[in-house]
Amino acid sequence: MSDSLKALLIEDSEVDARLIERALRKDWAQLECRRIDCRATLANALDEAAWDVILVDYHMPELRVADVIDALKERVMDRPLIVVSGALNIESAIELLRAGAHDFVSKDDLARLAPSIKRELRSAADRHENRASQAALRESEARLRGYLGDVIGALARAVEQRDPFTAGHQQRVARLAGAIARALGLRDDAIQCVESAGAIHDIGKVSIPAEIVNRPGPLNQPEREIVHAHAELGYEIMKDLKAPWPIAEVIRQHHERTDGSGYPRGLTGEQTLIEARILAVADVVEAMTAHRPYRPARSIDQALAEIEGYGGERYDARAARACAVLFRKEEFSFSRVGSRAGAEPVTAPFE
Repeated sequence: MSDSLKALLIEDSEVDARLIERALRKDWAQLECRRIDCRATLANALDEAAWDVILVDYHMPELRVADVIDALKERVMDRPLIVVSGALNIESAIELLRAGAHDFVSKDDLARLAPSIKRELRSAADRHENRASQAALRESEARLRGYLGDVIGALARAVEQRDPFTAGHQQRVARLAGAIARALGLRDDAIQCVESAGAIHDIGKVSIPAEIVNRPGPLNQPEREIVHAHAELGYEIMKDLKAPWPIAEVIRQHHERTDGSGYPRGLTGEQTLIEARILAVADVVEAMTAHRPYRPARSIDQALAEIEGYGGERYDARAARACAVLFRKEEFSFSRVGSRAGAEPVTAPFE
């Protein structure tokens, strides 16, 4: 603990101020103490020096403790504020602590003042260190998410180069899934998860023979089973990625269906993550409306009829209805990169 202290003393009694300063000099040889006693000088006093502690008398005609607390909050100043009073009942003391004061000391017991200041200075240092740690953690997370975005982008390009018939499919699915998630009012983390998983949801196809993936015609049953394995293979590829969201599990679940008819594990209802249920809807709509060598593209109305007709059966009902609303209100379009994809949450209609 430093042997110097800079204290702003807000006190209208010069006699009491000298007593307080004398008490402080017993513990701090280098003491800088300034006294003010009115609202007019408060702002300048707070701004002119980096005070270690603010000491405030409770009973002053021209300046209230609440005024000092408000001034500190306006300046985002985290300084120990200790109320020093000759008469302060317990109810008023508790009210002051709730408002933002850190401690209170009676003028009849100034021996408590120095220990209180030292304790609050340690607490302030701990708060400062914690804020610095939190800021460093946020910066680290931002870098991690940036690196993760680069990795996901590279993986998505790798998948699409291997499967030219579905080039752009993953990105379009990611955009639609993110729009649905926003429409349902999901948290930012869930939205980022569904968009990231959507961008690489078919990554498991890199483990499937190219002659099957790129075949311009219908597959036989054994070949379909091989293709169906891509969800589990995608999970195996991504499961060790250090991501802040369950991307691997969403990839594994994106072909599950509400009634258990999906794959790879035949999960039902809420056994699957909400991000996976959203991704399933987006994947079906995009796939149906895209041209394939073995069939022409279907209309968006046909795709919406599919998800709405089987909403609550194959597909999550709320996600299906949210998707339909986005298209019918023209808040989303695959052809418009800058569309208003879910600008406003529309949770209520899907309860």
